[in-house]
Amino acid sequence: MSFMTVSYKIDEKTKNIIIKNNFIEITFKKIGECYQEYSISYRGYPVAVGRPFSEFAYRSDYNIDFRQKISPDEYRIENTGEEIKLLFSKKETDNDDAEWNFNFEFKLSSEKPYVSLKYMATSNKDRN
Repeated sequence: MSFMTVSYKIDEKTKNIIIKNNFIEITFKKIGECYQEYSISYRGYPVAVGRPFSEFAYRSDYNIDFRQKISPDEYRIENTGEEIKLLFSKKETDNDDAEWNFNFEFKLSSEKPYVSLKYMATSNKDRN
């Protein structure tokens, strides 16, 4: 029987964050002041890239559609030993001065061969 682990590492030079278990490794790449992309490997094989980190689209008060990239600039790590949660957040203001809050939660458990992801976007104005 193999020992199941979950861990994280922050590269001192690049500030990239790596979370992993015996199956999955996710690297969150910091470019400038923000985390702009991530890559996922399964048992050492690359399987996915998230670039940009995320995007949102909305229709302005003037009925114009906009798209904007989301690159989180804040994070928090919760490590229980059995699971790691990496929580990213970003605040943005759109062209109509609406304030947006974006939250991302990546969770790895020591015994599960998948990543759990939760995403939440809220705004102080109604959006279409």
